Amino acid sequence: MTVLSMFQNSSAINTLRDEGYGDADFNILSSRIRYTDTDAMSHDIPKKKAFYRDDTGDMLGMHSDKYKPVSHKSMIDSARNVLERSELNLTGIKESINVDEMGTMCFVQHDIPNHSVTTPDGDYSSLQLLHINSTNGVWPYQASVGSLQGACLNKQVFLKGTAGIYRRRHTSSLDIDAGARMINNTVNILINQNEIWCEWANIKASQKFAMNIFAEASGCETAKKFLKDTKNSVREGIGELLDAVNDSRGRTNTSFLYLASKWRVYKNTLGHNYWAVYNTLTDWSTHFVDANKNKVAADKNTKYIRRTESVRKTLQYFPRQLAA
Repeated sequence: MTVLSMFQNSSAINTLRDEGYGDADFNILSSRIRYTDTDAMSHDIPKKKAFYRDDTGDMLGMHSDKYKPVSHKSMIDSARNVLERSELNLTGIKESINVDEMGTMCFVQHDIPNHSVTTPDGDYSSLQLLHINSTNGVWPYQASVGSLQGACLNKQVFLKGTAGIYRRRHTSSLDIDAGARMINNTVNILINQNEIWCEWANIKASQKFAMNIFAEASGCETAKKFLKDTKNSVREGIGELLDAVNDSRGRTNTSFLYLASKWRVYKNTLGHNYWAVYNTLTDWSTHFVDANKNKVAADKNTKYIRRTESVRKTLQYFPRQLAA
């Protein structure tokens, strides 16, 4: 008997399924929490449970009775099922699974090279989906959309309001079909974002505007104060600004200094425009490594996601008519 697949992407996703779950291959168990007081009396903590790994016994979090843990394996299955039901062309899809040291957070990235656009500088940017899950309360289960720019490998950040495509708390059920319907819209999102990028390439950005954007993204209060107090152009006083940020008392904002150095590269390559400012931001969110070295890939992913969210918030200061 011939068995026909219900979905056009079953072959590509079955290949991923055959590769398993990597470091996320464990289940989550729960137990009541008990403690012993100074009189050696045992007590149960009401309405609370501890959640732990079935393979190592490591604790993954403590939550209320209403908490419904989504195991990382279930999250990966959901991500694959959503993609399988989608209308995307998944030929050549690549999957990357990273879990933090204890197993509390999991990141699943899918690169989809067959959906791409040509960016304003002639590069290409291909669709990229990220599913994240945690058992420590940092994130609910969610999927977001972005893209990967070919030449520089910057991960393109999409405007707030378009990036989050599916999000569920651990107290509610996951709707796979709803997730698939949302993912089908990602190609249009990529095209619309590229139209905005093309507009940004034609809008001049002053040195002061760029530095204000970088100060906002990096949370550099020293730079914000310096720029607020400077009424004139910062083109001549950029050295003074960097000296102010490079605090000899050990409070240097290395993120701002990284952005300022990359801005010199991108403005010379792409011009003094919003597109160059944007590329500087995505370079920082993608590639910056702070003094505290990332021990495992998941730590790097956590910091990347936080920087990405900072960039997304900062983009609100770009022209409103483009961000609508």
